[in-house]
Order: sequence, then structure tokens, then C-alpha cells
Amino acid sequence: MTNDVENFFKRKLPRQTNELVLIEESLAANGIGRLIMDQSLSLTTSVPLFYIQLENQKALNSVTLNYSEDLAGWLSKEPLDLLQRIENDVKAAVNSTPSVLVIDSLSPLLQTYALHSVLRLLHTLQKLPNTIGLVARYNASLYENQISQALRAQATTYLLVETHASIAAYHFLSKESKRFIPTSMHGMILMIRKSKSGKLTEAITYFNESLQFVASTDIQFDKKPNEPPAQDQLVAALSSDVNSPSSR
Repeated sequence: MTNDVENFFKRKLPRQTNELVLIEESLAANGIGRLIMDQSLSLTTSVPLFYIQLENQKALNSVTLNYSEDLAGWLSKEPLDLLQRIENDVKAAVNSTPSVLVIDSLSPLLQTYALHSVLRLLHTLQKLPNTIGLVARYNASLYENQISQALRAQATTYLLVETHASIAAYHFLSKESKRFIPTSMHGMILMIRKSKSGKLTEAITYFNESLQFVASTDIQFDKKPNEPPAQDQLVAALSSDVNSPSSR
């Protein structure tokens, strides 16, 4: 069965206009977000991809603007800050070819500039006449939670990438720690899409060690669906011990 991530990047994204897709990961995910982004974009074969590199010094694509060696702008001939340079360069490069813009990653921008300035750049690139979609990755562990919340609110499609390690890193009483990945899978992608009416739809896709996407309906779960996580069982056990007559 076709999974939601594959269906979106292969069929829906090429037909969109001004889509903003954000891919979020945490430090505990050990960089899996970039691999998931590359794997997802490899499915988008019907439209050109235009990369804006801010972390990898090695260009991933022949159609690339690479700023990773000069984030401070010291080597630039123009006395402009990086945000303005990116805006001008992208406008000049994609003025005649409808493309999906890819920013890898937002993290250097978010660490250097105010959030509203980064959001302004995203909105400007997103609304360019030849922008089919804008896909950007960032690491949520580097910022306050409200930064991630603000970014998520701007996205039309938002992907949260988790692994066994990243889920284990959450506080055991948090709702995030209740997310479940089958032992046969390497990780999961929670995809949230926002319709034009503002309605949100959620879907979960798993991926194996080969980064092959697997629909949740194709997974043979290794525990009963209604069985609470082990952490919940521990909390329940502790609560019953505290409330039992022998503990008083």
C-alpha cells in the first residue's frame, strides 16, 4: 500500500503552488532528518529541485546555491546580509523555471537572525511566481519550544521525524514519549497537512534501516494496540503502591 509520505512527494507536491513543507528532527535523531528529506525529494521526479545549501559544503545537486562556506558574508562582493543575498540569488536563478526550493538547513539562519526575519524570507521565497513548493529542514533541539511552534504554524505540510533514540530522550511523562515505533522499523514520520480551510490531518509513516517508507497499515505490530506503554504501566504501578493500605 502506498504510504502518505511517498504519495505526497511523488504525486501531490509537484501539483501544488506555494507549498511550505518543514521537516523537523531533534539532536537525538542523529541527523536522520536530512536523509529522510533527501529520500523524500528523490520521489519528486517530475519537477526540478533547486537547493539552497547552508550546512553541507558539498553541493548535492548541480542546481545549487551554496552559502555554507560564507555564512557571514565576508567573501561576498555585495554588502548585503545573508537573508537578502539568498532572496536576490533565488529570484534571479528561478525566474523562468517552476521549481521546488530546498533549504538545507534553516538552523544557521535561525541561529543568526531573529525569527521574524527568517519567516519573512520563507514567505518571500514561498510566494515567488515559479515556486511550486519550499522544503526546509531544521533541528528543533537548538531552539526554544516557541520557535518550533511558530515554524509549524506557518507550514502547509509539516513532518516530524522520530527514531527509537529520539523518543527515548523525551521525559518519560511527556506525551511525546508515548509515541511508538515497532522494533522492526528504524523510525517514524508524523506528517501533518493543513487544508485551505485550516483543517489539520495527521498520518504516520514508518521507515526501515534502508529508509524505505512503510505505511502504518502494512506494519505487523509487536504489541497489542490497547496495551499501554511500559512507562504508563510503571506510573500505574507506582500510583497503586502509593494508594494501597499497606503504604499508609
